[in-house]
Amino acid sequence: MIRVFLLLSIVCSAVCSPADAVIIYRRGNTEPIKGRLVEETADQIVISVEREDGFVRKYTFARSEIEDILKAVSKDRLEMLSPEKPAEYRDYAEELSAKREDPDARDMAVRLYLIAASLAPNELGQSAMLGLIDLAEDDQQQRRYRAMAYLLDPDHDRAVLKESTVAPSTTLDAADFDARMKLTKTLHAIRMGDRRKAANLLRATAVKETIDRYRDFLSYEDLEEAAKPASRLTPGMLRRILMLELALEGASLTDDGVDEPAAARLTWGQVIATGQLDPLPTLSLETLVPGIDPRKSVFRDGKWEAPMDDD
Repeated sequence: MIRVFLLLSIVCSAVCSPADAVIIYRRGNTEPIKGRLVEETADQIVISVEREDGFVRKYTFARSEIEDILKAVSKDRLEMLSPEKPAEYRDYAEELSAKREDPDARDMAVRLYLIAASLAPNELGQSAMLGLIDLAEDDQQQRRYRAMAYLLDPDHDRAVLKESTVAPSTTLDAADFDARMKLTKTLHAIRMGDRRKAANLLRATAVKETIDRYRDFLSYEDLEEAAKPASRLTPGMLRRILMLELALEGASLTDDGVDEPAAARLTWGQVIATGQLDPLPTLSLETLVPGIDPRKSVFRDGKWEAPMDDD
């Protein structure tokens, strides 16, 4: 009975613990074999490969016939990462991005980019988000990553939002262009929390006259309230400010990032009146990728955990 129990324990341990993903290159073969490591000795390597029909087959390779072995993710490397050195998370994410054909490498790169941005948003936030953009699996993911890169960029370079989507107007005279620039600086100051600068800019006649043309987005009174020292930007207000900044550049974007004729767009008043204003999800590093909490930045015993106070 004891012997059976021990045998079951060994089998359960082998089956239940996730194996490392590996890519094996054999001598004289250009096509790699992707699988999961089962056993590794000085003479041979055993891997399991899941077939298209769902069945798993084991392959044994002698060391002499193997040219190279790539382990997508190194658990030892993950355990060495420390929140005190956030750049190392970003650096390892970049290494794993080069192996993006392996799902394990791609998923781990996404997690490490997020952790790096969470640990050092000012220093690594934008570069980490740019790395995530390259790993996006669809347009929706890419738009979210671009939006976060824009928010984390101290200079708020709009080029990161969508290439060739927003173009400056070529029909503005010098006075109108200057007025738009002042309003844009006001919005930027509010988003960055520089309330004093925003309040000073709001006193300019050009800003008061220009904002009146965009009451569908925001009113002058809205900006005055947002510029107060104790004010706090809600997710809805933040999105309206971002949309107005884009409009000031000469184009409005739909949710799909495609230019839309002005006649086909509803005003804010119409949206509210028809009850089409749904709650807006907060865009943050904690909610950017479902299932990944970047606050869990320490890898222990095969799991990601939040750092202990004494770490």
